[in-house]
Amino acid sequence: SEVRVGDLIRFGSTVLQVAHPRLPCRKLNARMDRRFATTFLLSGRLGYYLRVVTPGTVEAGDSIEILETDPNSPTMEAFIRLSQQDYWDAEGLDLLLRSRDLAPGWREIIEAKKARAETAEGWFGLRELEVYRREIEVADVVSLYFRCPENKPLAPFRSGQYLSFATRPQADGKMVRRAYAISSSPFEKEHYRITVKHLIAERASTPNGLVSTFLSKGIAVGDRLRTAAPRGSFSFEEVDDDCTDVLIVCRDIGIAPVISILRDWSERGKRQPVSLLHYSRNRGCHLFAEEVREIRDRCPSLRLRFIYSEVRNDEELDRDCRAIDLSDEELREFLPSPEGRIFLAGGTKFVDEKRERLFALGASEAQCTTERFGL
Repeated sequence: SEVRVGDLIRFGSTVLQVAHPRLPCRKLNARMDRRFATTFLLSGRLGYYLRVVTPGTVEAGDSIEILETDPNSPTMEAFIRLSQQDYWDAEGLDLLLRSRDLAPGWREIIEAKKARAETAEGWFGLRELEVYRREIEVADVVSLYFRCPENKPLAPFRSGQYLSFATRPQADGKMVRRAYAISSSPFEKEHYRITVKHLIAERASTPNGLVSTFLSKGIAVGDRLRTAAPRGSFSFEEVDDDCTDVLIVCRDIGIAPVISILRDWSERGKRQPVSLLHYSRNRGCHLFAEEVREIRDRCPSLRLRFIYSEVRNDEELDRDCRAIDLSDEELREFLPSPEGRIFLAGGTKFVDEKRERLFALGASEAQCTTERFGL
């Protein structure tokens, strides 16, 4: 944490210069009979190589004296972190390139990583994000808010995109990846919000969702997760200026990318009118209902229909809600013109059924963009 790249140090009558980290290799794995090299790398306690500037001798009892240091050169700790873990940080990699007497081989490696970081969507590889807020939305659904632990700015994303997390839900289990839609507005640059539904098995013999259980039950404020940059083509940016109107149909957790799209549409002041059909079991399971209504209050060109499949006997429905699905005649009223677009989000079965029904009413395949959640 104190030694910097390029530091000149006298050992006895010898002058050495700090060159670069000593990265662990596969020999450690072979010696320890497990993947120890990665564990060692993440510790940051790797040591470093020194190049000989002035040959001499070193004996027991000789003093060690720092002759010269450059405060603008990164510490070895920062060099390891930025080059091996946080290589999404183009600004940090640029700092490494300004290291004093950086070895040509390392300069080539870091320049390549910086080029990828600047051209990739958001960042290259995996980066740690910290949970700083946790909110229960409805039963079995929680929203997690992520920010950068180093207070670096988050990369922009397109509404409707997702984050892919690399997690180890079980301490002795393997690393797995799962993707979750970003449910926040692209204009909220200080955080990403994802919304996770705890997948509960229908039969006792079948386990609950492994990662959804881990995220919804086991993650707390202050925890960190490694994630890839935002990805996905289910985005309102696909809607061009020639589009006349938009229909969005979603079910349950399918509203997660849709709420991001709606907020993008409202905050950009898009001119196309939008219709939303959101299917839920009942009001108690209805996700983001008030947030959607707030958008409608700001943008009257948003038409809403909330369709509930299991309305409780004591439940009163307002003008936006209904207890039965739309008839073909009613659905045709929401169908966009041939120059309009359709977005479908939800479980595979739901998306396929609604897609075929819309086709039967005259919609074209070219109009449709789908996001299947595999539920």
